[in-house]
Amino acid sequence: VTLTTDFGYKDYSISVIKAALFQQIPNVNTIDISHEISPYNHSETAYILKNAYKVFPKGSIHIVGVESEYNPENIHIVMQLEGHFFIGADNGIFSLIKEDKKAEKIVAINIWVGHRPLQSEKLLVIMAMSRSLGLSMIRVATTPAALQPHPILMVRACLPCAPDFLNNESRLKATLGK
Repeated sequence: VTLTTDFGYKDYSISVIKAALFQQIPNVNTIDISHEISPYNHSETAYILKNAYKVFPKGSIHIVGVESEYNPENIHIVMQLEGHFFIGADNGIFSLIKEDKKAEKIVAINIWVGHRPLQSEKLLVIMAMSRSLGLSMIRVATTPAALQPHPILMVRACLPCAPDFLNNESRLKATLGK
């Protein structure tokens, strides 16, 4: 199991994740790829992982803890790519890692663990444990198109008054040319 986060080493976060892994997966080997990713930096995370994961044996589990807090727009997913399993948030990092390659499988994780600190990371540990025990990690099958941001959420973020406009059906039909 590899760990890549933007947590740094100044607090207990990494030790909590490793302790959870050791409790759930006896004799687990954990490798720290990096915990010094710049906060929320997707391209830096992808660059580091893209260049590191290939040297690990197939079947390796890569936990990505960069912008990994769960919310309705940032679900957690598992991606199987070239025999490796990546577990993390659906925030665009996996798309940057795989580039033109086709993922063997991408699934959404449909497990709720709460709102306390590091709950999202504990979810990632649960998924790593499931994979290491050979259990199915498939929770909710998804497609690459489903991994893109929801268009209406993007519209709302860019144009706060857009929902009022879109709620008016006649304006919407006129806008669409219907």
